[in-house]
Amino acid sequence: MSGAMEPTPHSPDVDPLVVVGRFSEPFDAHIVVGALQAAGLVATIQQEHLAGLHAPCSFAAGGALVLVPSLQAAEALQVLTSLAVSR
Repeated sequence: MSGAMEPTPHSPDVDPLVVVGRFSEPFDAHIVVGALQAAGLVATIQQEHLAGLHAPCSFAAGGALVLVPSLQAAEALQVLTSLAVSR
């Protein structure tokens, strides 16, 4: 073993994160991340604190962003579509 860490399938070096959703409310982003994780996908939120603390800046920056590995983006969009249909 060389001491260097091997990249994992979800490391940014192997599979960069892409935005699959933008939300003005961090609460909505958390619901979506929960649904994506329940579907077995890796998902995270970026800029949630900006969205919660300063709405005008958040709007300009794109809101709370939901990100997934690029290899899971198509499946994530299917999950998001099914969420929208079930409302």
